[in-house]
Amino acid sequence: MKTFIFLAFLGAAVALPIDDDDDKIIGGYTCPKNALPYQVSLNDGSHFCGGSLITDQWVVSAAHCYQRQFQVHLGDHNIDVIEGGEQFINVDKAIVHPEFTSVYNHDIMLIKLKTPATINSQVSTVCLPKSCPTAGTQCLVSGWGNIVSFGGIHPAVLKCLDAPVPSDTACHNAYPGRISSNAFCLGFLEGGKDSCDGDCGGPVVCNGELQGVVSWGTGCALNGKPGVYTKATTLNLEHIGKFYGPHVSQQGHIFEAGCEVAFPIDDDDKIIGGYTHQKNSLPYQVSQNTGGFLITDHQIQVRLGEHNIHATEGNEQFIDAAKIIPHPKYNRNTFDNDIMLIKLKSPATINARVGTIVLPTSCPSTGAQCLVSGWGNTLSVGVKLPSLLQCMDAPVLSDTECHKAYPGEITSNMFCVGFVVGGGWKRLFPGGPVVCNGQLHGVVSWGYGCALKGKPGVYAKVCNYLDWIQETMSAN
Repeated sequence: MKTFIFLAFLGAAVALPIDDDDDKIIGGYTCPKNALPYQVSLNDGSHFCGGSLITDQWVVSAAHCYQRQFQVHLGDHNIDVIEGGEQFINVDKAIVHPEFTSVYNHDIMLIKLKTPATINSQVSTVCLPKSCPTAGTQCLVSGWGNIVSFGGIHPAVLKCLDAPVPSDTACHNAYPGRISSNAFCLGFLEGGKDSCDGDCGGPVVCNGELQGVVSWGTGCALNGKPGVYTKATTLNLEHIGKFYGPHVSQQGHIFEAGCEVAFPIDDDDKIIGGYTHQKNSLPYQVSQNTGGFLITDHQIQVRLGEHNIHATEGNEQFIDAAKIIPHPKYNRNTFDNDIMLIKLKSPATINARVGTIVLPTSCPSTGAQCLVSGWGNTLSVGVKLPSLLQCMDAPVLSDTECHKAYPGEITSNMFCVGFVVGGGWKRLFPGGPVVCNGQLHGVVSWGYGCALKGKPGVYAKVCNYLDWIQETMSAN
């Protein structure tokens, strides 16, 4: 019997850091384009500070970045050119923390946009933290700041730096008597890698949460002098709220659920709101670079019978691909017809760990409960992949709800699964299955943000491709 596997193309677009020797944030790299949709630029005719979008109308930056008049630029990558998709929005008000001092204590500011930003794949929010960063945590710093320790060279494109949180002891030793309880250090004590001027106000994101705001430091990337950052915990935002009550949520924190995360990632690297599935209970699930599922028994390398993809547990089957067959009408701009067949070089052995999934006899109905599964990224920002197969139970939304979530973007070949109130998985478990009532109804395709309110996942509708599937398998 021939073996075919379905995949969504979008997974092939997973962004990795660009290896570039020129114009880096000190010791960093060029950020993948549009990979940090929460990053904003504060502009008074030119870039002067960074910031982070936490709701569609509010930005967090550093208090020392305050100016009387400026504009917020969203969706930027190269700030020297208009690349398309950028949003330039005037400021309604800038609210400096009421306890901000000249020694940069409480160096945090809220900026309200005059009009809400349009949330899309290029402009989106970052989640606020639920706790303070711990020593050893790896974080991502980004900005258009100075790229040399001495002098001034500012890059046109957004730069990134991966850096750890040092211990409080190391931070206080670096700056004796100068580190308040509202600040923390990030970086390398040996120097060589750091944020710098022009990055100020920008984000420090750890495990998908906005943990810090670029604040100050002695020099840039100097030995023994890591960068100092304001803690972006709800404590600081709550203090601002005491002076600006109308902006505070009912819980007493400003934008406590700014990312609208209804079901946060837990400590076991689980899909947001999901769970680790019982071992070998989804024998049709396969793994390769983007996900996939077995629909008969023959195709990149495809791994079948996996549960823990970071260990060999026995009885897995690793089979090379003989053919990769994209849908002839796939549109990489709209993700219409986002489906693909893979033929295996040799048939899979069907057993208790490796089995097939039934194709649908009709299209999915509103309210149907479905199961989505995969080993997809569990972070809103950066990459953190779970070892064990993750699952989530979620309903099919009505066509009206789906079109309302993504006006003008949903074709007849797509449908939405998830929760309108928020909750769900990281934007993609690319290519993986959506199974409803024991039938393969969907292929994970695309969506916006991390479990954002009103932004469910979008899936390729398998029922529309039954003829193409059968004809393609017969011809190959």
